[in-house]
Amino acid sequence: MRQIFFFFIFFIVLSSCKKTTYEPDTVIVDISIISTNTPSNQVQGQHIVSNVKCAAPDLCYRFLNFEIKETANRTFEINANGTYTNAKKGDVICAQAVYYKDTTVSIFTPVKGQYILKFYNNKALFKSDTVQVN
Repeated sequence: MRQIFFFFIFFIVLSSCKKTTYEPDTVIVDISIISTNTPSNQVQGQHIVSNVKCAAPDLCYRFLNFEIKETANRTFEINANGTYTNAKKGDVICAQAVYYKDTTVSIFTPVKGQYILKFYNNKALFKSDTVQVN
């Protein structure tokens, strides 16, 4: 009887050490920018609003946001982020159609001068738009 009791205690201690890892339903990924339309002139104090079209290879992708970094004075690097179904959660079945998202990115213009918007796909420069703010 004593051996059964110790075996039971040992089994409980051993099973309580099992680690479970949390996996999110989606992961953050880069989405490709396929076109931009940015005005060439803007008034100081107004936002530069650029129309951006993004695409991804299937319908499991969803647009999340833009990552905007000011790398130099009035120079901005812009990447499109999205979400994708986490394959670690199980089988991923996605409709095989291209996902498109038309959206805008906005940059505030507190001072006059030349603003440069650099649009990136992953780490590769896709396009650079220059805006003169008067």
